Amino acid sequence: MLTETQQHRLTELFAADAHVEVEAAWGIYQRMIAGYVSPTEPDYRIDPPELQIRRVCGQR
Repeated sequence: MLTETQQHRLTELFAADAHVEVEAAWGIYQRMIAGYVSPTEPDYRIDPPELQIRRVCGQR
């Protein structure tokens, strides 16, 4: 949860076209973090990339 000041700063930052990539990355990161902290929605959890890579390679 962001403070009012933090939310205002993000709104100002994302208003500039020069920061569209930052806004996209921030949004993806927020969705990933939401998956980790939602104990009531285990189907939406996202494994860390290191674990995903180990699973693909057949490692434990």
